[in-house]
Amino acid sequence: MGNSNFTGVFRRFVEDRGGNFMMMFGLCAIVVFMAAGLAVDYSAAIGSRTRINNALDAATLATARALTTGEIKVDKAEEYMTSVFMANLGITDLNASGYTIVNFKVDEDKQSVSAKANYDMPLRILPVGVSKDTQAVASYSEVSYGTSNIEVAMVLDVTGSMSGARISALKQAAKLGISELLSVNDSGTDDKVRISLVPYSKAVNVGSFLTRYVYSDYNEEKSDAPAYNKTLFNATDLAYDVAAFQADYEICGYTSYRVPGIPDYAAYFDQDNDHYSSYIANAGYGGWIGDIGGGYSNNDGYEYGGAYVFQAKKKKKKKKKKKKKYSCYLPSDFVVNNDGSNVDFCATDRKAPNSGKSYQYTDDSPAKGMISRDSRLEDYGCPSSSIVTLSSNKTTLDDAINAFSAGGWTAGHIGLQWAWYTISHNWADYMPSTSKSGDHKNPDNEIDKYIIMMTDGVFNTAYANTSPDGWYAGYQSTKAYHHFDKLCVAIKKDEIKIFTIGFMLTSGSTALKELQKCASPDEGDFTYFYQPSTSTELKKTYKQIAQTIQSLRLTK
Repeated sequence: MGNSNFTGVFRRFVEDRGGNFMMMFGLCAIVVFMAAGLAVDYSAAIGSRTRINNALDAATLATARALTTGEIKVDKAEEYMTSVFMANLGITDLNASGYTIVNFKVDEDKQSVSAKANYDMPLRILPVGVSKDTQAVASYSEVSYGTSNIEVAMVLDVTGSMSGARISALKQAAKLGISELLSVNDSGTDDKVRISLVPYSKAVNVGSFLTRYVYSDYNEEKSDAPAYNKTLFNATDLAYDVAAFQADYEICGYTSYRVPGIPDYAAYFDQDNDHYSSYIANAGYGGWIGDIGGGYSNNDGYEYGGAYVFQAKKKKKKKKKKKKKYSCYLPSDFVVNNDGSNVDFCATDRKAPNSGKSYQYTDDSPAKGMISRDSRLEDYGCPSSSIVTLSSNKTTLDDAINAFSAGGWTAGHIGLQWAWYTISHNWADYMPSTSKSGDHKNPDNEIDKYIIMMTDGVFNTAYANTSPDGWYAGYQSTKAYHHFDKLCVAIKKDEIKIFTIGFMLTSGSTALKELQKCASPDEGDFTYFYQPSTSTELKKTYKQIAQTIQSLRLTK
């Protein structure tokens, strides 16, 4: 009986679950507490690591830049880097902060700055469980300096909307950027950094040298561009067979035609065995060859005269034909000098051919196909400021910017196109000898290339792929941005970084969205798209871009 009662009591004790909750809670509370502490302290460690990484990267980059520009000497580099590191962390006493910098090194042979930073991060909760007060957080940074040559193309809006205070602000800001970029060069004796300038409005003035690569074209959507012929240019100052190209546009019959700007000279063409050649005939004002009448002026200042009549022979091997009379002339709005040369050094956009391979959105050289000067651009519509090819001469660049004047519609894609050409290695042999661009695709070369694209308005003028019927400058935004987008993609694919600046543009506007899309993607703290709204902000933008370019990339 007694045993039986004892057994029952024991059984009830074993089966009783009444105190399990408290026991389980006690055990789980420790685990929960440790997990929460781990999460809190781990999150803090991640934040601390990010902070120390950013501060150290900024400090090594700033030190490398200061060494490159000569702001500091090597013996002051560690002190300089430490001060920048502390400033980025917001501390005034490194020793009392828990941060330390070790293994600082300036390697003058490799031209690099490197350092390691440690931080003893205080633990907030885990010390209770792990008997440890701090957690070590470390970061390493190495930056190369002074090893890369830099080529920068500055694309600058000089359209009508930039008149007044805006063009003044641009001049100041662009010159500030140039000064900052060229500060890397050693007292102007080397050309580690070179800059080209491409001002644009409704077209681009390529200047007296580059005009040899531009052919006078008619107002067509596409054009079979002639190839640049250096031998022919050296012999004649014309780089392509003008008459052969213009033959497709000649009209034969008795009518008048325009002779741009020269009332007593006119070009005509001699057709002999299917070969065309052009030359000048002094007809005398009012005394034109043939008996079709005299010359007169119209309201736009162009001179007109009677068509020329001349004899031409076509030779065939077996059969001779009778002589025929021809009267051939160019359409009245074909803008060209009477020898076929460019009337104003201006160029429009590169056109696709009617058939065959297209070089429209490439940086292929003019030997593959020259650049069009569309006849829809009036001979008074060319910007007065011309391209400045790659130069390290600050005076040359500043003087060119000082001469900027604003006027005309906006064909920003044409400016971008020519900016690419000025820093393209494919065009190196077609530039002045001091402006040849390096090959940044060659692993033995250390060359970084950048384009800075600036505008204050909507791109609204294009010539390529636009129908001549009902065409008006200022109403071609769709085509202009189509060309712009294609060029942006091609340039970035060519490993060239693009900075874009939308000056005083409305947030959410098409112009701003297009610039943002064209800009290279941001890389950490490096930003490629800017939206300054005042002249002061524009100056800060150019300075910041210049400093970003100088900062060079992190190598490790």
